[in-house]
Amino acid sequence: MKDKRTIIQEFLNVPSPYAQELLRELSEGVKFKVYPPRTRFNTEDNGRHNCFLLRAGAINICADPNDRVISIQQAPAILGFITLLSSAVDFRIYTLFESEIAVISREKAFSVIAEKNLWEIYAKHAEIVANRLYLQNMFITAPTSYEILRHLLIDFINQPVNIRHSITVERYVCERSKLSRSGVLKILAKLKEGNHIVIEKGILIGINDLPEEL
Repeated sequence: MKDKRTIIQEFLNVPSPYAQELLRELSEGVKFKVYPPRTRFNTEDNGRHNCFLLRAGAINICADPNDRVISIQQAPAILGFITLLSSAVDFRIYTLFESEIAVISREKAFSVIAEKNLWEIYAKHAEIVANRLYLQNMFITAPTSYEILRHLLIDFINQPVNIRHSITVERYVCERSKLSRSGVLKILAKLKEGNHIVIEKGILIGINDLPEEL
């Protein structure tokens, strides 16, 4: 029987089951474009809030000024339904690797949802997204540095291979937390020395076991 932590981790790494249907309905008559890795997008252009339809690939959602990664989204996914109210923080998204994306206005997205009466699907999708963000925030604000790093290691190993091989484990952890690079490297070294994890040239290859405390 799966424990609670495993169930939560699986929930965090599985796309919303409603994203595909919403994406299909919102994609009618919309032009998609393939963007190279590290292409940046603004969530707002001249007062227009953007929605991003991700049909292939993966993107990071990050917050300036430190570009701390809030979330990683894999296709199929839709971003931009919720208006980011804080003007003090500049939210951006960028592609992790080559991705197929269409950009439409949030107003247009809601117009299609209303026209096709997709509110029930949208509500279920929004509930999953909100719960996922809450759980992610809960993990990265854990009481100790090791608890935060432990969660992020489990999260990282559950990402597709192309994502894991595109970024070092140290960078993955530091971009998603406020942990210092020196502290992260110290904990990773202890875990590697204890044969708890396997790292080659900075890439996380596998996890043998992670102790509850270190």
